[in-house]
Amino acid sequence: MGLAGDKAQVPKAVELTIVESKKALGDQLQKWAEIPDLVRIVMSHGDIIDDSPATVLRELALSLAE
Repeated sequence: MGLAGDKAQVPKAVELTIVESKKALGDQLQKWAEIPDLVRIVMSHGDIIDDSPATVLRELALSLAE
């Protein structure tokens, strides 16, 4: 189902069933990426992201635009 992987992602199943607006979600991820003192992202599943979390959020936002 694509719910897990080696990098952060918005799983396709979640994108299709939960996300009402990919643009709105992408915009929110971009806003979080702009938090000046952002040092980590703690996921409900998977590893903590503490290596360039703003970059990860921007990449996720871009993935929603594809």
